[in-house]
Amino acid sequence: MNRSTDDAGLRFTLSILSGPYQIQIVARLLGGPQTVPSLYRQLTVQSLGPFVSQLCSLWKHGLISVHVSWRQGLYCQLTDAGQSLQNLIVAMASWGERHRNFVQANSSKD
Repeated sequence: MNRSTDDAGLRFTLSILSGPYQIQIVARLLGGPQTVPSLYRQLTVQSLGPFVSQLCSLWKHGLISVHVSWRQGLYCQLTDAGQSLQNLIVAMASWGERHRNFVQANSSKD
């Protein structure tokens, strides 16, 4: 395993997914296309500006596509590149659940 290559890949991935909403947006879109207002409401976003900026970043990096429909308005869906993040998202969610349980179990011992 080449550490410098791994570090570069990790840094690049984090540069794309480091915003507070980006991973959550991708996770929500794994279930299928959603309108922008629906995503906004589901994520309990503090401010519209950062949310839109992070949507644009995901689009710029080719992870989502954005479409306009007469009936649905503005909606997003994952591209193939965005879909390829599914294993990463599932692994992160699984780790988070295990670690949360660990922290909760250990905090009750204090």
